[in-house]
Amino acid sequence: MNCLAAADPLARALRRLVGSRGWFPAPSGEVFVEPLPSSRQVRRFTFPAVDYAVVGKFFFAYPPQASADLSLAREYNHYLQLPALGLGNGGAMVPRLLGRWPERSLGLLLEAVPGPDLDHLLLQACLQGDPATLSRGLEKLAQLLAFFHFRPVPALRSRLSPPWLTWTR
Repeated sequence: MNCLAAADPLARALRRLVGSRGWFPAPSGEVFVEPLPSSRQVRRFTFPAVDYAVVGKFFFAYPPQASADLSLAREYNHYLQLPALGLGNGGAMVPRLLGRWPERSLGLLLEAVPGPDLDHLLLQACLQGDPATLSRGLEKLAQLLAFFHFRPVPALRSRLSPPWLTWTR
C-alpha cells in the first residue's frame, strides 16, 4: 500500500470530494492508496484519520474515446440516475457516488463498501476449504440480485420508433 502526501493534488481533490458531501468534515493528512484487481486502473483510497475509504476508477485517456473509457463515462451517468430509481443513497445496495475529476483521469469516485468481495470469498473457499463463508457471500449476492429483479420498474414513457412498427418481408 502506498501513501499520497497530504499536499499531493490527487489527495487534495479526494479530500475535497469526500468533504463536499457533508457527512463529516473533510479528512486531512495522508491518503493510503491500494490497487484493486481490474481490467482498468482502480484504486482504493483510505483516509486513516477518519477511518473512511473510497474507490476510484480511472480513464485510460480523457476525453473518452476508447470503448472502455466510454463505458466508464456511461457508468458515471448511470450512478447519477440512481436517485430517480430510489437507489444510490449509500447503504448495502449501491455504493454512494462522490464525484469525479476527469481532467486528472479520475472517471468515478465511489464510497467503498466494507467487507470482502466475491473474488476473495472464492479464493478463500478454494485455498482454505471455507465453503460456509462463500455460501454466506453468495446468499447476500442472491438477495441483491433478487432485490433488483423484483423491484417495480418506474413508469417511464416509451415510444417505439418507426422501424419497430413495420414488418419486413
